[in-house]
Amino acid sequence: MRRLLEADDDLAVVGEAASAADALAVISPAPAGYSGTRRAAPAGDGIDVWREIRSRRPELTGLMLTSFAEDETLSQAILAGAAGYVLKQIRGNELVASVPAVASGHCPIDGANTSRVLDELRRVHAESEMP
Repeated sequence: MRRLLEADDDLAVVGEAASAADALAVISPAPAGYSGTRRAAPAGDGIDVWREIRSRRPELTGLMLTSFAEDETLSQAILAGAAGYVLKQIRGNELVASVPAVASGHCPIDGANTSRVLDELRRVHAESEMP
């Protein structure tokens, strides 16, 4: 992933982590901007890592790269502070494009998940309008 991201002249990888604990250690001193975590981080959960990152560094934005396409996981990731949610099957160029998208305030979400999120929002909205 490092090589893929660093192939783009506008991106720089400022740290890597192999575990949840390592991720938190790397994030603490990192400059504000993009960070990413895996959903199934070894020795910890990526969603828990995001919660901790946002509590320590609320100015950071980031993208969750995951193999989990479940609605509940997506909701938990967004609530934990991930600004985007993409599946590991994403094409390399799409992943690279997602990084500056998140940094500029966009919220990339995998296409299949986007439809489900929109359906859920519509359902919740319709329920809230019922007497």
